Amino acid sequence: RDPPARFPPRDHARAVGALRRQPKRIVAIGRDAHLALAGLETEVAAIRHPSYGGQREFINGMYGLYGIAGDPVGSPELPLGPRYAETAKALA
Repeated sequence: RDPPARFPPRDHARAVGALRRQPKRIVAIGRDAHLALAGLETEVAAIRHPSYGGQREFINGMYGLYGIAGDPVGSPELPLGPRYAETAKALA
């Protein structure tokens, strides 16, 4: 008896295709993630993890990585679109 497939047959071709594509860049959140991804042929950008006092460095890193204009110093929060901002407020 064969073990169950991870993907339903109709999704298998799509999953295999996704695995064959190479990303342009991988963003590693935290030092452990960056170390785990060392040696890949794909560029790995390291961003400090926001826990343990790294929130400011995380936000600055994300602003720089994605070219977000503005000064992130004024607020310790990433700007979210209205759809996500409402969810974030509800979870706070």
